[in-house]
Amino acid sequence: MNEKDISLLENFKGLLTFKINGEYFCSDMANIVEIINPTELNQEENINSASPHINLGVVKIAMIDLYKIFGLNSKPRSEDDRILVIEINNQFLCFLVDKICNIYSLDKDIISEMEFEPFQRIIHLSGILKLKKKNLFLLDFNSIASSELKKVNGESFIRNKSEE
Repeated sequence: MNEKDISLLENFKGLLTFKINGEYFCSDMANIVEIINPTELNQEENINSASPHINLGVVKIAMIDLYKIFGLNSKPRSEDDRILVIEINNQFLCFLVDKICNIYSLDKDIISEMEFEPFQRIIHLSGILKLKKKNLFLLDFNSIASSELKKVNGESFIRNKSEE
């Protein structure tokens, strides 16, 4: 791995690995505020509504459909599903994933085991991270949030932290 790629990973707060439709993905832990079991929320009507969202206290948080973004077929819900609550630019969004696989602290030993292949032209993905014989798509939540907030920014279920 070159110095630029190592520098990118050294700035991560940790690495979350998860599955979406059988594919392995990963993300920096920096923007992840909470990981929620959707069955504990008891909010199926909100999650499956025309404007999917969850209510956390008095705050409604929009749910972004990663299946649609990546052109994947939806799958039946399972007890392994988790909701990732992300904070980016004082905005909260949530994403449903099929399963959380691992959470890694990124020390020098783990980083030395990784290989990173950056993507130049694939939207919402930074590249492929190879770790422990698995190819992980490095998800760019900043890119997704920027794109999705442009679509729904006027909607009442998007709340700034300052409005809490």
